[in-house]
Amino acid sequence: MLKITFRIAGGLLLVLIIGLGLGYLRVGMRGVPLVSADPSIPLAEVDCGQGLRGGRCGVVKAPLDYDAPSGEQIDIFFAYFPVRGVRPDRLLSLQLIGGGPGQPLFQSLRDVPMWIFQLRALDHGMLIIEPRGLAPSADLTCPAVQDTPGKRTQEFGQTPNASVEKCAAEIGPRRIHCNTPNTARDFDRVRRALAIGRLDIAGFSYGTLLAAVYAGMFPKAVRTLAFNGSLPVAGWSFLNPDQHAAARRRFEQVCARSRQCAGEEAWSALGTVADSLRRAPRRVRAADGSGAEVIVTPAVLAGMIVPAPRPRSDDDPTLVDPIIGALLDGARGNWSALELLAARYFVTGTFERPNDEASAGPVFNQAVWLAVQCSEFAGMPWSPSDDIATRQAKFDAALQTVAPGRFAPFSVAEWAGRKNDMNYYDQCMHWPPSPGEPVRRPLTSYSDWAPDLPVLLLNGDYDMQTTHELARGAAEQFASRPTWYARFENFGHVIMPRSACARGLWFELVRTRRVADPDVCHDDGGKMIVTRP
Repeated sequence: MLKITFRIAGGLLLVLIIGLGLGYLRVGMRGVPLVSADPSIPLAEVDCGQGLRGGRCGVVKAPLDYDAPSGEQIDIFFAYFPVRGVRPDRLLSLQLIGGGPGQPLFQSLRDVPMWIFQLRALDHGMLIIEPRGLAPSADLTCPAVQDTPGKRTQEFGQTPNASVEKCAAEIGPRRIHCNTPNTARDFDRVRRALAIGRLDIAGFSYGTLLAAVYAGMFPKAVRTLAFNGSLPVAGWSFLNPDQHAAARRRFEQVCARSRQCAGEEAWSALGTVADSLRRAPRRVRAADGSGAEVIVTPAVLAGMIVPAPRPRSDDDPTLVDPIIGALLDGARGNWSALELLAARYFVTGTFERPNDEASAGPVFNQAVWLAVQCSEFAGMPWSPSDDIATRQAKFDAALQTVAPGRFAPFSVAEWAGRKNDMNYYDQCMHWPPSPGEPVRRPLTSYSDWAPDLPVLLLNGDYDMQTTHELARGAAEQFASRPTWYARFENFGHVIMPRSACARGLWFELVRTRRVADPDVCHDDGGKMIVTRP
């Protein structure tokens, strides 16, 4: 769904699954072959390679097409870090799953925060699985749609339509098997091969959707759910109105908490700058050293407020957000700060300075993102079985139903064409269906979960990707179950790695299958408030 760099500073996307294992104790014994506990699931031990010291690695075979289980088999790679000296009926396992969809996990292990590994000191093993489509599991790639140096600046985060169609044609019908339900089935094959029992699942961003699907497909395997950056199972609404509402709310919050501006003043400055760009778009040099000239339009500006605003430092909410400060300056005729932010945004999709470390990071798999996003996620006014002309006609008709001032100060067309990685309509419009591909695959509903499944939702009120509005909607869906909603002030999309309050809340859920409510906790410059929906 979302394309976010896998790193500690603001972009971590994980699903964390702690499993209460029935225990296959010999997995943890050095010198003892790693074999499958289920004879029907082939498992082969392989070398872990660098960065996985202490792990036992292997490949489990899974059907490419679960409707043809005896057909082509693909590799699902995993690494298991056992806990030694623990009785089989007390074995615990922590699972890490890269997000996105399309974020390679094993390339990113050097960036995983240490608090995850510290769980092993609490008698937790650790299980890591690379989803189908991502190496070293069965790989699904298309060079035509992958980011390369300078390519993002030229296309500004939007994969060209011809490249999308070329990629789909190169992969062919295999792409329909790269989907969330099949990924959940793969994970359960690994769980069963290692004889891990019920799971305590914590999902991040897209991982909350994957965790919800897993809990619906395998309800007896899930003990608790914790969602960080929560998405309702149904996904986003057309044109993501929650992001517009969250942007305005966040302008108000940042200004009120910093005491350096007024929310209405900042939002009015956004309108003034948008009007100016309609009359005269600004030309800036991209901040990648290429010398490429890029043009800042209202649609670009609309994109810039979606992954932002955010404080310069998550630990210091007293600072005015950089985009808000730049807008206030721009409304007064000083464009230098806004042009600098735009020059960076064209390159990185953020306001951070481009650097070699970022460019050397793991490559997001655009093909997997397209295969999953364009076939599964709600919010698009067409069916995957529609041809491109029909999709365009339905999209244009849907735009006509939107009230003209719905996304003010931007027009409906400007908001629909906003330039950022979360605006996927144009790309998905050109991702063609495969022969025989059904209409959008229905994902398993939360109604299929175990009726007494405890659910904890954690969301930052500065999260512009999985917004507070979406998270509250998810919490309301689950209200018939034991459900708790924790809202974190001054936090964005990633909370648990940086918040002792969040980690403590999750551990409490794992230990007791409930959390205290109401509850308040302060850390890292923010406040956590726990309520029942």
